Amino acid sequence: ISIVYTIDTKIPALTLVSQSATAISASAGAISSSTATWRSDRSGSFTVREGSSCDSGTIATTGSVTANVDQGFVRSHTHFTGEGTKTYRICVTASNGLTGFVSVSLQRDDTAPVVTADPGAGSYGVVTSVSLSCSDTGGSGCDQIAYAVQAGSSPTNPAIQGTTGTVSSGTLYASAIAMTDGAVTYTKFVARDKAGNVSSVSSQNYTVDTQVATITVNSYTAAINGSSNVSMSWQSSKAGSYQIRLGGSSCANGTALTNTGSNANVTGNAAATTDITSTIANSHFVEGDNTIRICVTNLVGSFGSTTRNTSKDTTAPIVTMASPSGSGPFASGTQLQLSCSDTGGSGCDKTIYTLNGTEPAFDGSGAVTNGTVYSSPVALSNGSNQVKYLARDLAGNLSSAGNQSFHVGPPNAPAFLEAQAGGTTAVVQWWPVIGATSYTVYYSTSPGVTTASTSFGPVTDPYATITGLTSGTLYYFRVVVNNALGSSAVSMFEAMAITTTTPPGTSISEIYFDLSAGQATNSGLSPSAVVDTRSGKLLAVTQNAANYNISSLFRCNLDGSNCSHTDISAGQGDDSGNTPSTVIDPINTKLLVITHNAANNGKPSLFRCNLDGSNCSHTDISAGQGTNSGLSPSAAVDTLNGKLLVITQNGANNGKPSLFRCNLDGSNCSYTDISAGQGNNSGNTPSTAIDPINAKLLVITQNGANNAKPSLFRCNLDGSNCSHTDISAGQGTNSGVNPSAVIDPLNGKLLIATQNSNKLSLFIR
Repeated sequence: ISIVYTIDTKIPALTLVSQSATAISASAGAISSSTATWRSDRSGSFTVREGSSCDSGTIATTGSVTANVDQGFVRSHTHFTGEGTKTYRICVTASNGLTGFVSVSLQRDDTAPVVTADPGAGSYGVVTSVSLSCSDTGGSGCDQIAYAVQAGSSPTNPAIQGTTGTVSSGTLYASAIAMTDGAVTYTKFVARDKAGNVSSVSSQNYTVDTQVATITVNSYTAAINGSSNVSMSWQSSKAGSYQIRLGGSSCANGTALTNTGSNANVTGNAAATTDITSTIANSHFVEGDNTIRICVTNLVGSFGSTTRNTSKDTTAPIVTMASPSGSGPFASGTQLQLSCSDTGGSGCDKTIYTLNGTEPAFDGSGAVTNGTVYSSPVALSNGSNQVKYLARDLAGNLSSAGNQSFHVGPPNAPAFLEAQAGGTTAVVQWWPVIGATSYTVYYSTSPGVTTASTSFGPVTDPYATITGLTSGTLYYFRVVVNNALGSSAVSMFEAMAITTTTPPGTSISEIYFDLSAGQATNSGLSPSAVVDTRSGKLLAVTQNAANYNISSLFRCNLDGSNCSHTDISAGQGDDSGNTPSTVIDPINTKLLVITHNAANNGKPSLFRCNLDGSNCSHTDISAGQGTNSGLSPSAAVDTLNGKLLVITQNGANNGKPSLFRCNLDGSNCSYTDISAGQGNNSGNTPSTAIDPINAKLLVITQNGANNAKPSLFRCNLDGSNCSHTDISAGQGTNSGVNPSAVIDPLNGKLLIATQNSNKLSLFIR
């Protein structure tokens, strides 16, 4: 008997090939089931039990297996009653009765994971990176994190597909995320666990700014006075909100200003590298130094700042003229020296001066509008000097204006002289000269008098009476001024006068001349005449009623012959030539005619012509005075100051005497009421003379406020410091009608002729 024994002791070896998921979830979108793939190296029957035994535990499934052929075992969340972990044992029994096994674990996790950001949301002044971590209380463990990040605005939500783990939006997290400097970085993140549970999207915003603003001040007001404001032009390197503060030690203290009152742009939002002009009202500053702090905050509240100091100074500087000192005269080569002090103030800014008699001036910003900036001693020219000076400190305060007149070097020649003669005597008078100690008169029977001509003097008065001349002879005169520093040149003007064998007005015969030059009846109303000594002509100006009451010039030889007529109205209309008053401008050799211009509402008008009546121009010299401000004009030339002085019976000011003072070309006119407290109609029919010795304006009127008696108004040549005197000498009502005044230089008297109760009267003062 043959017996075959087969000995088979091999236990089936099972291998877990794969497991599609180690965790499953009942949540929507998660992994709902897991497939475990396994194989056995021996064929046989198999049983899958819950637990860790092949002999006990709930049987999940049974079947047969072929050696080395993969088998699948599927479990879903429904095989669980809740969250937890189950172990399954796969047991294979071979034909030899031996059993091998392999175990597989599966967890049900229905809870989504949680993502944590470190550091958390907030503001940071240092470089910041954010790390993400995941925790999973459901137990399966975190699988992955996806995030989205964007500076300045919120990004699209990140997304992970629960069943596959595919990141469909955003970026798979691998390492710390750097936040953008100088911006708000918006971050969003989401996590997935191994069961496919996906967390909700979390958001964290990070404001990171590691740099503070750098502030540049382009310009600012370093000093102010009691009324000016501070202006600052500045810019910030970074955008941010700003605040300007006064005082304090940081951006956390001091006085925070607001955009109220005169303040502007002291708080607000600054754009990067964009100019801002801020204005701070004067009232916020105290006397002395004030600290201004500009604070600009960055995104995290850190300040960049800068300061400037502004001094408030309400005290005016003091300017003095150190040289020349005294009243003079001063030697040639004398220099002008000015000094400015501003004790305890903001300090002197500029000192300016003029030498031409005009007022030095600054505009509101401190720019010089008239004058020269003083920087070093200034050589003064020989002759009369008038220095006006003014200082400004850094705060804009102005000093009191200085004004000094003096003479340097030899004296000036007289600005004007005139001569009168009769018989064998001539009287020469001239404007007095400041600093003169004496005068010498030179004369000749030929024009072009020099110091080689015959002399008379010296005399100390500004006039001389020369006797012993030849009668019936034309003489020419000039004057030299003397003082301790020398003698002037001869006067620019040369006066002339004719001696006569018969004194003027004593001839027993009279001669009549018709000067009308062919003009018709009434062509000679209100005549006013002057003598052009240079050309030897008589110039008579009338209100020509034969030519619609416009101004007419009749120009004749001094014997009344060879007369010509010229319309000098310069285009002004009818009635523009009423009651003319005529003078000669000896400086510019011009004929100046003042009228009551009814074609211009009765205002005073200047007609300025060459001495032959050509090239006439018209100027309204009313200086803003109204209708009928030019009644009864009377004119004089102030050669000392180069001014035209016109006195009128000002109907726009109740008939009071008024002075219109202009340049000799009619420009820059000013108006002054010179009535010295006299009432209405105190300025009727004025007559004007200049007292050259005392530099005074003398005006005689028919004073309607004083019963039409003659009145003297005596003023400085600029119309200031006027006084009134009743000069009627006991004569009664209407003793001063139509006054006419002249100065007697020989005797130093004022002579006034009037129509006194229809008789001719002379008043001497």
